[in-house]
Amino acid sequence: MSDDVDLDEFGIFDNELLQRRWQELALELAPTLPGTWRLRGHGWHRVLVREPVEWTATWIGFDRSAFSERGRFIAGVEPLVQPTFSWALSFGLTMDAVRGGPMRVDLRDDSAAQDLATFVHDAALAELDRWTVERFASAAEKSLTRPLERRRPPHYWLMTPGWRVLLDTGDPREVLDDVAAFLRSRDSDERLGFYLTLCDHWESGGRPEALAFLESDRVRKVAAAFSEH
Repeated sequence: MSDDVDLDEFGIFDNELLQRRWQELALELAPTLPGTWRLRGHGWHRVLVREPVEWTATWIGFDRSAFSERGRFIAGVEPLVQPTFSWALSFGLTMDAVRGGPMRVDLRDDSAAQDLATFVHDAALAELDRWTVERFASAAEKSLTRPLERRRPPHYWLMTPGWRVLLDTGDPREVLDDVAAFLRSRDSDERLGFYLTLCDHWESGGRPEALAFLESDRVRKVAAAFSEH
């Protein structure tokens, strides 16, 4: 296929062009949002993030279909007291979940900017604001009341050690046995290391040392996620 062929004529999309188009739409949206929002990350993981980032990362992005140029706008909140962090939609909203709205969007369409603004202002912002640290912590403690084998995704309870340290609501070590049993059954020893280290800091220096570990870990994860490379 020669360089001067119009790819759109064959229904073939240009990934880089779509990524740039998403960034243009995000930058147009940002000044209309309450607070400060900036583009962070890279590629399709380049998302609009509300700053400053504290113990949850609130973001807006575009989820492109693997089979076409169309996709959906998404808005998420990701807690920062877990072993790993990524721009994954664990908690939040997708545009196709909004009643009466479009299921998918083509970023090249003239209506894309309005579709994004409508999704965010009419639905996503309110949903994002519901996911507070206190709500996550309450859900985590509540899920602990169920037997381990009956705890279903999303596994809020795996955040309990971090929330207990952050909010000074209890001993993170009380949850460690359940966490270890759950992660080892899934061959997730690498993730378990995070909890073991947190509890080691708690044992050696109490809450101040454990909190310092969480803060250092948060800074590291956010820096990696914000990287443009």
